[in-house]
Amino acid sequence: MNMKEIFIILLNLSLVFSDQAVTGSVSMKSLSCDNDYSSHMTCKWKEHKEAHDLLRITLYQNDGIQNENKMPCVRDPERALPETSDPYIFWVCRKNIEYFGIGINHIYSFKHNKTLETQLNVNLFQNVQPLPPQNLEVQNSSGDFFLTWTAAEGSQGLGNALEYEVTYKRDWESWEKDALRLLSNTTRCHLSHLMMGSRYVARVRARVQQAKGFSGPFSEWSTDVSWETPEGQEPIQPRNLRCLFNGVNLTCSWEVKKVITTSVIFGLFFRATPASAEEECSPVYEKTFPHIPYVVQSCAIPVSNISSQSRYHVSVRTKTEEKLIEAYKNIKVLPPTNVSVKATEDQEYELRWKKHTFQYNFIKQKYQVQYWKHNQYNETLQTLNISNDEPPFIFTLQMLSPSTKYRGKMRAMVNSADYQSSWSEWSEEFSWETANVMSPVLLPVMLPVLIITLLIIASFSYKYFLRQKKLWEEKIPNPSKSLLIQSYLEKVNLGNWVTNSQLDFKYNLAEKMDQPSFLQVVDR
Repeated sequence: MNMKEIFIILLNLSLVFSDQAVTGSVSMKSLSCDNDYSSHMTCKWKEHKEAHDLLRITLYQNDGIQNENKMPCVRDPERALPETSDPYIFWVCRKNIEYFGIGINHIYSFKHNKTLETQLNVNLFQNVQPLPPQNLEVQNSSGDFFLTWTAAEGSQGLGNALEYEVTYKRDWESWEKDALRLLSNTTRCHLSHLMMGSRYVARVRARVQQAKGFSGPFSEWSTDVSWETPEGQEPIQPRNLRCLFNGVNLTCSWEVKKVITTSVIFGLFFRATPASAEEECSPVYEKTFPHIPYVVQSCAIPVSNISSQSRYHVSVRTKTEEKLIEAYKNIKVLPPTNVSVKATEDQEYELRWKKHTFQYNFIKQKYQVQYWKHNQYNETLQTLNISNDEPPFIFTLQMLSPSTKYRGKMRAMVNSADYQSSWSEWSEEFSWETANVMSPVLLPVMLPVLIITLLIIASFSYKYFLRQKKLWEEKIPNPSKSLLIQSYLEKVNLGNWVTNSQLDFKYNLAEKMDQPSFLQVVDR
């Protein structure tokens, strides 16, 4: 077979890998940082507990002005719960910052305490994965086993045929793709290319020797047998680096412990010749398997200059991850302090607070207040948005109930189109109590009722006075009814003087006697 036919075959080869691209570690994806745009920066991220036990990573910050600085990190006290099923550790990091401003970018990266790398020298023509041949046969020559086949265009006679086919693989690999196969005419075979720290399974099937004139299918596979290999190199190192050339790309794959990939990412670096500059292969794809502690990562290196002398040097090692976080787009101010509510002379209530100060006075803030009746948070919670930057804020009578104790809390954020901010934490709770005042709505209703009530009381009082006056007057003695006066008038000898004028005098006298007098008259 000449070189042209070899290249035709190579150009039709292909390797199938998962299409899931590696986009970053869990730690970097979880990293979030905010600042008060005044003096300090706060970052939070998470790390897998098992990865933390195997590999220690540290967060660094660089703002492009100073040198790269390590950020002090402690476990997040808000997430430091007793032992739970959560597999992650949550960290919070705080650092004082001297400079803030538009154009000052903070770059964050993780560094680890171990060197993770593996290397391999690759000869393209010693790592060819051809298409599956037709009429597969195995030939044995001087103890070395070789696989023979015929090309798809025709058929050829095969050499010495073997009676046994042995296949073995790790328990999570597929028989069709990843199994290692050995053909032998004996009952013993050497199992090669075993990975340390893995569990393997093997099976055997038999066939009559076709080379001796026999033909027939294989028997059924035997029952699987399994075993484990001891751990070899440090378990966090990448392993099983393999590269196969298909005529277009040199595709390399390797295995990494799954939990390690939550903290760091690996890249494939290569040199086409010893004198070439090192390049990075991209993108890296990853394939996971359930219940398996390793993942398979791979990357295809495009080969532009094909030569029988081509020797690639490939290396797998960890990459430095970076994330650009613009400080002015991630502002989180400190919550308001000294928040209090006091009554005013106008029977309203004044909310005052001390706001967080910035390096720049032109940056304004807005606020949000939540308040509720004491011990009635879920039933009476109300939220107010306050746009004015400076206190005070007035609670009107319509917003509150009289004779009621209230509790509240307050938070702030930047109020500017040029800056991006998130709400601060809530301030400490504050409380106040409203006075007992009459609602203005009740006054128009109660005034007519009060007037009518007063009129009714006045009417009854007047009638009672008249009655008491009459009773008092009836108790005053009447002189005209006195026995003494009547006896006196009867004894007077009027004689012939009784005339009409005298009668008139008697009548007038009696009439006068009927009027009240201060003389005390005693009847006998």
